[in-house]
Amino acid sequence: MQNSPLKKISILLVDDHELGREGVARLLSDTPDIVVIGQLGSGEEVIEYLSHSDSNDMNLENNLPNNIYQMPDIILLDAGMRGCQAWAA
Repeated sequence: MQNSPLKKISILLVDDHELGREGVARLLSDTPDIVVIGQLGSGEEVIEYLSHSDSNDMNLENNLPNNIYQMPDIILLDAGMRGCQAWAA
C-alpha cells in the first residue's frame, strides 16, 4: 500500500507593498508543503477574488497555470493596509 502525498497548504498573500509580498512569497516558497496561489494588493481585491469562485478572470500577480481559480486554505493579510481598519471593527 502506497502513501498518498499530503496536500500542500495554499496561501493567498495580500499586502499593498509589493516588495513585502514578494519577500514573504519567496520565504514561503522554500517550504515544501506550502504553495502561494496568488498575491493581491488590497482588501477590495480579496473580496473580488473570493466572490468570483466560478470565474477565471482575476488578474493575480502570481497566477496558477491557465488562470485556475483556487480557494486558499489561508489568506495572509496585512491588517495595517490602507482601508483595512474598517474590517477590524
